[in-house]
Amino acid sequence: MTSSLGEFIYDSSVIIAQVFQESRYESRIRHLEREVDLQHIDHLATPSIIRETRAKVKLVGEYATQTVRELHKTMMYIKDPSNTNPNATIGEDDIPFLKTYFSNLAKTLGGNRSEQIQKERQDYFETWIITNLHESFVSGSKRTVPISDFMAKCANWATDLHSSLNSELQKRLSKPTEVASDDQTLEYVKSRLPCVKNESDKLILSEIVKYQKKQNKLVFVALDYRDLISHASEIAEAIGVRVADPLYALDLLKNPRVGKPVSIPTHQDFIGTR
Repeated sequence: MTSSLGEFIYDSSVIIAQVFQESRYESRIRHLEREVDLQHIDHLATPSIIRETRAKVKLVGEYATQTVRELHKTMMYIKDPSNTNPNATIGEDDIPFLKTYFSNLAKTLGGNRSEQIQKERQDYFETWIITNLHESFVSGSKRTVPISDFMAKCANWATDLHSSLNSELQKRLSKPTEVASDDQTLEYVKSRLPCVKNESDKLILSEIVKYQKKQNKLVFVALDYRDLISHASEIAEAIGVRVADPLYALDLLKNPRVGKPVSIPTHQDFIGTR
């Protein structure tokens, strides 16, 4: 049963928060998912949103693999600078080094969303390594393990992580809008929304404008506060797309004032207004 209230379109920021189970947004996402289930609300993603989320999952998967590779190389160099001992080991005495290694690694990450997701994955990876090192020494008196064997386990973990993230993403992308933008609609959105600086956001908004011709009872749900949530009023007024944080999306969808119809000028009319 589909809700008569309308539909949600999830921004990539929302889908990524779901896929990666980002602790920062956990309560908001849980609230959104509960309301969606109770009200039987369909949630979709536009073609650009789908491309964005796939690219971000790929980025994090590659980052995990690269982190394992670099850590392995660094550990081997420290333990065996001459590269003559294939049986070099890692043990409890190396935990201070690992602590410093991951601390320095975190310093190289900036503040954008993709890098913060990488940082969260890195935290999980660091926890996994330390926990498994300790577990390797629980049974028996052996206090070290071969680096090559241990890092092979880490590599398998990174591969499994990437696979599980892709599987979770596929579940989240089960309903695409399959409505692409066009040059005319994109130019219209750009002309109406100088406050939105991100080019990918403008493309997504133009796709939603096109989709609203089929379904005008919708809310664009986002966690992008800088470019979308902070300009929600301007976006609604300029192009008729209602944007909301997950916490307030249902309230906005229930509002009887649906997105106002948007009449996009023809190419010639548009040129004449510039």
